[in-house]
Amino acid sequence: MAIALKMKFPIPSRAGIPVRFVKDDEGIIDVGWCEGVLSDGRAFRGEMWAQDQVSVLTFFFSVIDLENLDAVAIRSLLEREALVSFREAGPTYCDAAVFIDGAGRRLWSVNVVVGDDDGTFIAGSVAFFPYSRTGPNTMLIRSRSPPTQNNANTLPAPNVFPDPADRTMEGWAGRDGPASLGIAARS
Repeated sequence: MAIALKMKFPIPSRAGIPVRFVKDDEGIIDVGWCEGVLSDGRAFRGEMWAQDQVSVLTFFFSVIDLENLDAVAIRSLLEREALVSFREAGPTYCDAAVFIDGAGRRLWSVNVVVGDDDGTFIAGSVAFFPYSRTGPNTMLIRSRSPPTQNNANTLPAPNVFPDPADRTMEGWAGRDGPASLGIAARS
């Protein structure tokens, strides 16, 4: 079944976020990405990255009509949309926060720990593409210019109009800045 992208929901923008092909000063390395459309027509972006022997999936999607989700609802949404399947037994880690993207729009940023040196914490996930040095590392956002040696490792600016009324929150910790509305679900 095809699912149409609804323009009501902004496409997550990762404009200006460089891909880390080697570990940075904080030990973070970017592994892969995926994009798609959720069952309600909402675009999502997934990124896989690692730091200090911990692998993490981060999913970004619009908060529109989902502003009041709690930790259990976020986890349920990820499973219902087949982005992640959690193990039935053992620890799992799923944290979410409202995040302001590069275009100034409010998104959910949901981190799911895949595993660490001691084991794996999820049963499976949507497939991820390895990052390309020649880019673009996106399918949903059209680049205004072809990749060059200077911009190939940076995601392009979105070709959508930001909603100025949606510029109310600060960034979120993890990869991109200070914490804001944090929700944690651990079992």
